[in-house]
Amino acid sequence: MNDFQKLSLNLGKTSLLAAAEMMAAAAEGARRMRTHQLTTITQALNENAALSDQIKDVKGNENLIALCATLAGIQFKYASAYWSGVYRVASENQIEFQKLGQMQSKEVQRHLATSFEVAVNGGPEPVVEAVKATVTAMTVGLNTLARATADSMRLAETPSMVTNGALPPH
Repeated sequence: MNDFQKLSLNLGKTSLLAAAEMMAAAAEGARRMRTHQLTTITQALNENAALSDQIKDVKGNENLIALCATLAGIQFKYASAYWSGVYRVASENQIEFQKLGQMQSKEVQRHLATSFEVAVNGGPEPVVEAVKATVTAMTVGLNTLARATADSMRLAETPSMVTNGALPPH
C-alpha cells in the first residue's frame, strides 16, 4: 500500500470514527433530556399526590379555594421548570455536539492537508487535481461549519426569555 492509499484509509477511518462519536453524543443528549423530563414529571406527580391527600381532608370552601390556588401554583412551577429545563438541556446538547463537530473537522482538515502534501509531492496529475479540489471544497465547508457552530454556540449560551423566567413557556 502506497502513502496516498494509507492516507486515504486513515481519512476513511477518521470519518467513520467521527460519525460514531456524533451518534454517541446524540444518544447521550437524548439520555440527559429523558432524565430531566422524568425527574421533573416525577417531582410534580409526587407533590400533586401529597396535595390530593390534603384535598380529602378539606372541610370548607375557603380551604378548598386555598388548595386550588396552591395546586395552580404547583402546576405553573413544574410546567416552567419542565420547559426551562428542556431548553437548557437542548442548549447544552447543542453546545456539546458543536464542540465535538469542531474537533472532528480539525482532524479531517489535518488528514486532508497531509493527503494533499503526499499527492502534490509525488502523485500522478489527475490525483493531485482531485485532491486539490477535495481540499478546497472541504476547507470551504469546514470553515462554513466553524462559523455556523460559533454563531450557534453564542445563541445557545444566551439565556432566552423563557429560561430566565421572564415569559412562561408556550
